[in-house]
Parts: sequence; C-alpha cells; structure tokens
Amino acid sequence: MGGSYNADADVIDPKIDPLLVVATKRLYTTVDEMVFRTDRVTTNPKDPTPLNGNNVKPITGGFYRSANLHSVWDSGIIKNAEGDDGWRAYADNLKDAITPADQASWIASGSVDWAQESYLITTGPDVRYCEWDADSCNALPGGRKLLESYQDEFADEVEVRLQKAGVRLAEQIRKSLHGQ
Repeated sequence: MGGSYNADADVIDPKIDPLLVVATKRLYTTVDEMVFRTDRVTTNPKDPTPLNGNNVKPITGGFYRSANLHSVWDSGIIKNAEGDDGWRAYADNLKDAITPADQASWIASGSVDWAQESYLITTGPDVRYCEWDADSCNALPGGRKLLESYQDEFADEVEVRLQKAGVRLAEQIRKSLHGQ
C-alpha cells in the first residue's frame, strides 16, 4: 500500500472507524502475500534482484484478461473458477470444504512454512514463472501462452491457497483479539 492514503475517503457509514478501513485494506495486502507470491521472488543466488510477476509478460492465449503472471494468479484464476454463482457462493463453497483436520494442520504451520509453500509453487516448472538451471530460477525468454489447460491445472491449487489463508488469517485475528 504505497503512497498516501486517505481513509476518510472510503468511509461511507460514519459509524465505521476509519482506522478499521485502513486495517482492512492492509489485511487484504497481507492475505495476498500469504496466498500468492508471484512477485518479488529472488530465485537466483548470483543475482539478488527478484524476478517480478508483474514483469512476466506477455501472457497470451486469450484465456486471461491480464498480460502478466501476477494478475493471473492474483485474480484471473479465481475469477474464472468463481463461475456464474458469484464470489460469495464461491467463498462459501471454499469454506465449507475445509475439514477440521485441514484447519489443525494449517494453523500448526508457521509463517516461514507459508512463505516456503508459496515459493515452491511459484518456482515450479509448470507455473512458467522461471526456468531452473543448476542452482537458480531464471526468467523465461519471451512470453507464455496460457490456455484453459493452465486454469484446469492450477485452479485447485489456488483454491487450497485461499482456504489456507482464510484459516491462518482467522487464527491470527483470534490470537490478536485474545492477546496471544
């Protein structure tokens, strides 16, 4: 959330605390970081400059509206998976599919684990973010053609990431509210 931000501009109901609006926007950014890490991934130990998912272009093939890989993972895959029922029904379906065993497992892991999960997904060969040589993940030359098969391959992964983020975020909020 770079730049200046005027919380009052987004408050419609005067009963809503402007700080809550700011916190909610920051929370969104935190969730984005927990779920998808296709930008700012340093993958080459010889070059600490991170690859950036916003710069992984062009995405071609017409299945996604965005021309960059970050947006495909941030919203394109989700929007296509959401279907005609809308985001509320989609979110309810994701929530209802979470088992108590999933919850316990996801809460037990720590933030380093969460980051590692995202890193492994991001740098996997099928994501087409980078190409591994002996010890580094280097930018692929040229563009990527992402067809409907890309959606089919990664929609389930994105949904699990959303479920994990929801459970983990709820736990962090619970701990904060109870002073833990």
